[in-house]
Amino acid sequence: MASYNKTTTSQEIATDIIKKTRKKFILFTLLGMSLVILVSLFSLNLHNKFLSKQKSIHALHETLAKQIFLIFEIADYGEKFNKMHSATNKQQIKDGLNALVKKLKLENENFKAVLDNDNTSFSEDLEDLMAENELKSKIREYLKKASELTDQSPESSKVLKNRINFLSMNSKDGLYDIFTLMNKRIRKHNRDSTNMIDRMGTLLITLCFLEILLVWLLVFRPLYSAIQIQHRELTSAMQTVERANQTKSEFLANISHEIRTPMTGILGYAEVLQNDEDISSYDKNRSIDIINNNAHHLLELVDEILDFSKIESGKMKIRKKEFSFIRVLGEVYSLMLIKAKNKNLNFSINNTGPVPTNIISDKKRLKQILHNIVGNAIKFTSHGEVKVTVNYDPSNSKLLIDVIDTGCGIDDQSVKKIFNPFEQANNSVSRNFGGTGLGLVLSKKLAIGLGGDITLVKTKINEGSRFRIEILNELPTENQKFLQKISNDELENLTKTTEAPPLTDALNDTSILIVDDAKENARLFGMYLKKAGAIVDVVNTGDDAIALSQVNTYDIILLDLQMPDKDGFQVLSELRRLKFAEPVIALTAHAMESEKIKTKAAGFNGHVTKPVTAEKLINVILNYL
Repeated sequence: MASYNKTTTSQEIATDIIKKTRKKFILFTLLGMSLVILVSLFSLNLHNKFLSKQKSIHALHETLAKQIFLIFEIADYGEKFNKMHSATNKQQIKDGLNALVKKLKLENENFKAVLDNDNTSFSEDLEDLMAENELKSKIREYLKKASELTDQSPESSKVLKNRINFLSMNSKDGLYDIFTLMNKRIRKHNRDSTNMIDRMGTLLITLCFLEILLVWLLVFRPLYSAIQIQHRELTSAMQTVERANQTKSEFLANISHEIRTPMTGILGYAEVLQNDEDISSYDKNRSIDIINNNAHHLLELVDEILDFSKIESGKMKIRKKEFSFIRVLGEVYSLMLIKAKNKNLNFSINNTGPVPTNIISDKKRLKQILHNIVGNAIKFTSHGEVKVTVNYDPSNSKLLIDVIDTGCGIDDQSVKKIFNPFEQANNSVSRNFGGTGLGLVLSKKLAIGLGGDITLVKTKINEGSRFRIEILNELPTENQKFLQKISNDELENLTKTTEAPPLTDALNDTSILIVDDAKENARLFGMYLKKAGAIVDVVNTGDDAIALSQVNTYDIILLDLQMPDKDGFQVLSELRRLKFAEPVIALTAHAMESEKIKTKAAGFNGHVTKPVTAEKLINVILNYL
């Protein structure tokens, strides 16, 4: 039975089923027609054989009867010839006898011709009978004697009498008996043939029923079965689609919950900061932290959905290069340790064998996988510990990372669908722990893209789970350096760096034009850059940007893409036409890779995705200056 995925539409399913049914119908129809034609040709051939045999029997019987009749006539003429004395009468009898002999010769030739043209067992039977009774030699002798009787040479009365007696005796006792025997044999074959022709009617009716049976077995029955199967497939597929629609509806409800929860915190604490003039310094900082945390959560949620969309459309790009695997572990450890401590969980990262310090892979995607899997382990664990064990298999150059927790575990039914998109183990998981249901499937697809996989090794309700992450390391063996033991303290220290130098004066005397129809965003970016020492102009339309670029001198322009009247691409084209040669950076909420390719092709010098922090925005500008 065919399988349909959750994204298959009802129309696609129906079209597929119709195509399959049409193919089966054509195939079985051709097969049925071929067999019907073969049976019909067989019946026709059989009928023609019987008909041909019947014609042969009739022709042989006719020529044989004529020969018997002629033999008797010849004998009768011989006796008349013997009794006549006048020359005139004898000549008339001679002429008549000569004509009868010619007819007998002709009928004998016809008889042989019919036998020669008939290749059935019937003709063979007659040939055997003729050979057994020496009919051919006897008929030749008979014709010779009859011809001699009409010979013009003078003959004695005794010779003539002997010839006449020979004809008379052979007519009655010789050839007549043989011809009579053959005639009986012919009549027997005739009866057999007639009986077969009588049975042909029954046979043809039987063959007709056989053809109907073949048509049913080879056309209608398979077609009926195909329709039944396709009906079951369609029903199953429709149920799959309905389940998928239900799953997507639950996913959208879940996403709505995931978005509204942090938005409630953001809006609520923003309102507190706006309306409460007597708020303490502690509460103010606490409110700002909550707003920041919720905003970052929203951004991660959007990125997760976008990443999944990229993978599903085949547009996710894996960028592999060499990086410090140990440092990545340190970054994951530092981040996850905070989450684990907030839940009073023990968290550790250890190795069970030598681990390469540097690897070749996609650093961003590896960190994303570890954040998802380790983050899930912490999220679903209420007490106990979460530990990560790292090992390296040199035989296939794969990193083996096991994430083990003492959490709630996964039931058998849910195990089957945890790697399905838009699904979580059950509704209670969504209610108790939150999440989009995309984390595991996204991580698995990313791991596959990195030459590995993610599998659930072990799980038990209320005792925890063990997930294994496999990642291919493409670094040549001879260049590898290995760490014998991973220390959690060392991992934490790896990420402790000196504070970045202040960016207060990083953009001193730099003239920047910000173009964004979202006035709040434009004002915020302006605040970032002015604090860094830049001279900033802010406009909200493309026409204003073009006008200002002709009046003022700017070192760089930050240009939004999606604006009314003139969009960012049109504004850039106009700026270049007016000989503006300084860098123009696309500052946009479009985060898809296709948009980045599009802006680069259009001539933008860079692409910055909103939201963006002050530090990142300043560093991007410094990079292009």
